[in-house]
Order: sequence, then C-alpha cells, then structure tokens
Amino acid sequence: MPKKPHKLLEAVLENIEAVVDALTDNEIVKSIPFVGTMVKLVTGGADLRDRIFVSKVQRFIEQAESTSQQDRMKFRKQILSDDDQMRRIGEAVLLVLDKLSDLRKADLLGMFYACFLGGHLDGAQFRRLAAAIDTAFIDDLESFLEHGDDELPYQQWHMEQWHMEQLVSSGLTTPSAVKIRSEAGKLLYEPSTIGRKMIELWREHGPR
Repeated sequence: MPKKPHKLLEAVLENIEAVVDALTDNEIVKSIPFVGTMVKLVTGGADLRDRIFVSKVQRFIEQAESTSQQDRMKFRKQILSDDDQMRRIGEAVLLVLDKLSDLRKADLLGMFYACFLGGHLDGAQFRRLAAAIDTAFIDDLESFLEHGDDELPYQQWHMEQWHMEQLVSSGLTTPSAVKIRSEAGKLLYEPSTIGRKMIELWREHGPR
C-alpha cells in the first residue's frame, strides 16, 4: 500500500534532491515524453509547487509500476511503433498531474496507466479516464468506484445517486430514462460506457 498522502508529501518536501534523482532514473518516467523532462527541471531550489508536482509523479509511478515485466516489454514495443500516440499520452499525463488537486488522484492515474501498459485500455480510453480524474471531485470518484453499479439499500442508494449526478460533467455517468416511482420526475444516473470500464478495471486491478 502507498504511504499516506501527507506522509509522502512531507517526505518529498524534505528530501527533494533524493526523490528527483530516483525518479529521473525510473524506467517509466524515462518512457513518458515530457514528464521525465519536467522532473529533471526540479532542483534543490524548487518552489513548493514544483515539489508538490514531484510528489504527484512519485505517487503516479508507485501505482504504474504494478504492471508486470512482460507488460513493460509490450509497452517498449508500443513506444517504438507509435511515437504520435505516446506523445499524446505523455502530454495527457503531464497536464493532468500538474493540475491534480489531491494526491489520491495521482494514485488513480497511475493505476489506470498500468492498465494501459497491460493492454486493458487503448490510448484514447486512457486519455478519457485521465481527463475524468482531472475533472471529478475525489470523494465522488471514490464513491463511484466502490458503488457505481451496485444494488444498494434505498438510503445509501440515494446518497450514491447524488455522487453520480456530480460526475456527469466528467463523462463517467449519464442520466437514465428510468423514473423513481416515489419521486416522480427525478432522474436516475448510471455509469457511461467509459465509466463502466473504469469500474471494471478498478475492481480487477485496484488495491486489495
């Protein structure tokens, strides 16, 4: 399990040079266009924002490294065969990591990047999920991953529907045509196609 967010951030802030050196030599960082370059630019004189960015990269890498050696070999072949796709992936990772408002989102981004490396997501699907993680509020995301397609008791279901409604703008959920008999005219929300894919991968590859 990864360290608690505040502990990891504290460690990065105190040991920025050592963390940057370790990440600079990391195989996955080297393989993602632009991200490795950004990490290299962070030095001992970096400001707080730069140090927090490095903390996000470290959290992302901890999850991305869960992929197998076999999957990494496939990934190397992808890099060589499709530079344009890897450029788009690198840009998406860099831009989303830079904007993330919660370190737990870096964990999610890294986990789904590992799914991309393993062939469970194509490039476009990964970029859609990266954009959704960037857009969504972390509490809504975590609730969606745990209960997004569950059959729940009414009281809990009612609260989960509130979280589902908040995720419409992220593309992870969509209004349903079904009506609630006890609340006439109230819309139900359900996972979208990419939202269902996100839940499926989380349940198969997420933390145990």
